[in-house]
Amino acid sequence: MTNQSQPTQNATTEEKCASVSENKPVPTQGLAPEVKCAPATLALEPYLAKDSLYWRMEANVPPSIFHDSKPGHGILAHADQDSVVVYQAFHAAIATYAARHQTFIGAPGYKETRMTWIKPNFLWMNYRSGWGHKDKNQTHTLAIRLTRTFFDALCNDAMSTKIKTTGECPVRVQWDPDYTANLEPERILSVHRRAIQLGLRGVASHRLARADKADVLSIEDITDYVKEMHQRLTLAKSAEGDARYQTLLVPVERPYSCDPEATLKI
Repeated sequence: MTNQSQPTQNATTEEKCASVSENKPVPTQGLAPEVKCAPATLALEPYLAKDSLYWRMEANVPPSIFHDSKPGHGILAHADQDSVVVYQAFHAAIATYAARHQTFIGAPGYKETRMTWIKPNFLWMNYRSGWGHKDKNQTHTLAIRLTRTFFDALCNDAMSTKIKTTGECPVRVQWDPDYTANLEPERILSVHRRAIQLGLRGVASHRLARADKADVLSIEDITDYVKEMHQRLTLAKSAEGDARYQTLLVPVERPYSCDPEATLKI
């Protein structure tokens, strides 16, 4: 695992990420190239690291301990003893406001009444947003660090999108096919795997938007890091096999199990 140091205070984002914005090749060194736009709140590791590759590509993730325990329905997440990181992609105005003010309340264009989806899998987030290139509403990526209590409660209270209901359901869970880091969508076919995303509305959406410290510990705009990794993949897209990912560094994600007792207490 490689913990990336935070940028110095006198280095602006523009200076730190100049080679990315100018589309210049990023200097690399083996499997641990320097990340010019390293996130301040994420620990990174090479995509090809043995442990990372094992869980991402070669093994079934153990079913998470909550209501849905089907084979392959396990959570990979960047977590510690107190928190879990989830990702969302937004229009630039929303992401910039949320990172600056550490809340979504008041962000231009943000609607609490609309269902919002969170994803604990970094690569699936970028598959979904096209690494920030899909459309203008998904150009900026946020890393949102939730308390484990809040994340576990969301998982435990979630209802599958396959179940029809006429009542209020604050959290929906959906399991989608998992993908590699390849820029062209490439399903993981070697094992039965699904990636989780949670749809929040009502009280769950409001708690995320409000970002009270009992639920949300930090909101970081990691767009420049996403751009840097996308650039590395683009420069290596003509390579074959694992050589495509030789310089890719990703957040450390491992199998995660929820506390079965956590609940939103609605």
